[in-house]
Amino acid sequence: MAESKLKADQIVAGGIRLLQLLTAAPNQSVSIARACSALGVQASDLDRIVEIVSSLSDRSTGVRAIIDMDEKTISLGGDAARLVPLRLSINDAAVLRYVLASLNIDQSTRLRIQAALDDPSQLQTQMISLAEPARYGSFYQKLLEAIEDGVRLLMGYRSIDEKEPRVRTIDPYRLVSEESATYLDAWDVEQDAQRKYRLDRISSLEVTEESAIHHPFDRTDIQESLEKSGFRALVRCNKSYLPLITWSGIMRTEDQGDETVVLEICLSSKSWLFDQVLAAAGNLLILEPQELRTEFISYAEHLVLPES
Repeated sequence: MAESKLKADQIVAGGIRLLQLLTAAPNQSVSIARACSALGVQASDLDRIVEIVSSLSDRSTGVRAIIDMDEKTISLGGDAARLVPLRLSINDAAVLRYVLASLNIDQSTRLRIQAALDDPSQLQTQMISLAEPARYGSFYQKLLEAIEDGVRLLMGYRSIDEKEPRVRTIDPYRLVSEESATYLDAWDVEQDAQRKYRLDRISSLEVTEESAIHHPFDRTDIQESLEKSGFRALVRCNKSYLPLITWSGIMRTEDQGDETVVLEICLSSKSWLFDQVLAAAGNLLILEPQELRTEFISYAEHLVLPES
């Protein structure tokens, strides 16, 4: 039998069209001639397409597509590879468009998915509520695959105390969504310690040829982690500003009987707290410890005064 001359992308496209054809056919079966005609391929090409499709499996369950061929017909067995239509509401479509714009997805793939969605003009009002920084960053899908495949990564990341991203060698463990951000739990290979990274601060991601190593990960959430290893501070907050605060490290809230509340917080970065106070434009005030107040004044002066 002649060898197929189809390119890889043509084989993938042919596999998708074949599954569409078989899913829609009575008893999920069509003749070889019809399949070749619908796909625009020769019989040898069809053999290669079936071989590739049959080798695919669900990443979670391991279920495979079953495609049987004889001299005249080709049939799809079971429901594992049937293409079931997915109906999206306008809100669903808005979320999908937002995610497509946020993730590092191939442009042609993104355009094909967008073309299958509703008219963008219908989504204008829904998109307004989604106009916030992309909490999932650009590498969410790639991280999911790396965690599932158990591979080591080279990750460009800028912590809140760093001016530029720095490449870290990590073994990814899990993704955790908090109220204000999504984090990657991973093992920093060079530091030989568990670290937590905000997805929206990841600037680059490269899969290495090395496998991730099993590490003794601590499964505590952000709140528990800050309570264990962070340092504490008291902050006065105007009640009108309180709904805008979504910090994970708030341990206690005490109403002052006026227009303010006092927050006891745990934090891991002083500069993070200083930036929050500056951004609040007078709605936040550091109360204790005194040395933190002194450091804040120095930090603020450094931002407005030129270095000598």
